[in-house]
Formats: sequence, C-alpha cells, structure tokens
Amino acid sequence: MTIEDSNTINNKPNGGKSTKKNFSVISITFILIFTSYNAATNLQSSTNTDGNVGLYSLAIISGCSVFSCLFLTNPIIFLAGYKWTIFIAQIGFLLFVAANIYPKVWLMYPTSAVCGIFQAAFWTAQSAYIADLGKTDKIGEEEAKENKYFGIFYATFQTSEVWGDLITYLVLRNGLVMMVYGIAASIFSIIVGYVGKFHRRSLIFVIASIVCYGSLITMLLWKPYSSQMYVLYILAILQGLASAIWDPVVSALYETVFPKEEEAAFSSMWLGENTGHLVVYLYAGSLRARTSIILQIIYLTIALIGYFILDIKQTYQQQKLPPVTLANVAVIETQ
Repeated sequence: MTIEDSNTINNKPNGGKSTKKNFSVISITFILIFTSYNAATNLQSSTNTDGNVGLYSLAIISGCSVFSCLFLTNPIIFLAGYKWTIFIAQIGFLLFVAANIYPKVWLMYPTSAVCGIFQAAFWTAQSAYIADLGKTDKIGEEEAKENKYFGIFYATFQTSEVWGDLITYLVLRNGLVMMVYGIAASIFSIIVGYVGKFHRRSLIFVIASIVCYGSLITMLLWKPYSSQMYVLYILAILQGLASAIWDPVVSALYETVFPKEEEAAFSSMWLGENTGHLVVYLYAGSLRARTSIILQIIYLTIALIGYFILDIKQTYQQQKLPPVTLANVAVIETQ
C-alpha cells in the first residue's frame, strides 16, 4: 500500500476518496512500526540494564530528536514531502529495533541517534499530513474535524501498544500493565474524538488534568502490596484515558494556533515532547520513584498554567475580531 501522490511538493492530500485511503494507509503504517518499536522501548529499563544502556539509549533518541526538531525536520520535509519523509524515517526505527537483538553500547547508541534524528521528522510529517486530511473533509467545523481525525488516528495507533506488549508477554511473561494501558488509550481515543466535536477544548483539558492529578497523587500515597496488583491496572486505565485526551487534542491545538505554519508548529510540539522525555530519561535511573512522581506533578501544573494562558489569549483575540458580514467579506475579497 502507498499514500497517493498529490500535486504539491509536500504531498498534501487532494481530498475525495484518496483522503480515506491515505488516512487508512498511514494509520496501518504506524501500527506496524510501533508494534515493534514500543515493545522494544518498554523493555529498555528492565532488560538492557548493564550500565543503564537501555535508559541512556532512550535519552539519546530524545536528545537527537530535539536536535532534529531544531535544525533538520523542516528541511527534510521541504525536500522530501510528507509521504517520503514518513517512508524514509522508518529506516531509523528498523535499525533501533534490530540493534536490540545484540544490545551492546557500540551498537545501541549509534542506532538510537539515527532513530532520534528520523523520529522527529517522522512525527512532524505525520501530524501535518493528518491535519491536512482533516481540512479536506467538507463536513463539520474545522476544529471538530481535526479532533475527529487525530482522535481516530491515535485510537488506531494506541493499539500498537497492545500488540507489542502482547508479544512481550507471550515471550517474556512481562508487559500486561502496559497492554491494559494501550487498550484503554485506544478505546478512550475514539470517545474523545467524538466528544471533542461537542465540547470546548478547555473542558476536555480540565478532565484530563483531574485524571492525571488523581493518578499521580495515588501513586505518591499508595503503599503497594502483592495483594493489590489490581491498583496497577486501574492506574494504567486512567493513564490511558489521559493519553487519549492529550495526544489528539494537543495535536489539534497546535494546528489551530498555527494554521498556516504546520511543519513549524508540529516540529515545535515534538521538540517540547522530546525535551521532556530527554530530561526524564536522564534522571530516571538515579532518582527515587517518589521524587520522580513529585516532579511529574510540578511539570503537569506548569503545562496547565501555560495552556490556560494561551486559551485566555485566544478567546480575547477572537472577541476583538469584527463579526463576519457580507460587507466584510466583500472588503476582504477586493483586497
């Protein structure tokens, strides 16, 4: 299967029947890639423990992704377009997964660097391409269409967590908690994509923040016992719900804030996400779990403050805009 060509340098969708076909192809592509990639990354802290090779490999991936977001992503997409960027970037994931067959420093670190460089362009091209697919849909308001497409994509994408961890469980008897997380995230992504059409984004953010705060505070106060394993699965479900909200809604937020600068917008989004991953991976092996959870609560609070400042500014700017009338439209058309 291939994504159909278009008439523009960025391989943007033309609409019509090709929209559904291209959307299906890109969703299946991400499921296949991340079934293996997620299974490999989820085991880094438990299998590749000699010298923290696993965690440092993930840190290298995130660090190289940050570098790529700053300097390489936009040129790559400009030269190759969305379609070929997604295709070529798969090489990085392939090399990293293959390196885990023989996880030595001299092999893991270089392949992690290549994977990180390609990963930034991979995700940026994906986000911009799906945003364009949403614009070709003629039914519904723009924000609702974006929420729908991103919601459906992340619902299918999150199933890769299920298949990858299912294979891990069958082979190593490990990974059930993450599999439950993937199932919950996939189901809730569909619900969020539908509900997002009828409710303000700020309300959905509040719900996600309440879920995250509840999960983090529970992990902070809970003293685990062997008879309370079910709590881990409940926490995994809650985190799946939060992820189902954050992923598609934040992606749609970036597209609406920067409607004519998609590549730069999504590159900035993945720059922020990979910076967060890099920071956590660097200290994860040395800090106690309690300290890490407290830091997560602080990060979440800062993120929410930033979001609501942005939401207030957007609301204020929209209120300052003149009402849309036939006279205004005529003036715009004559300019």
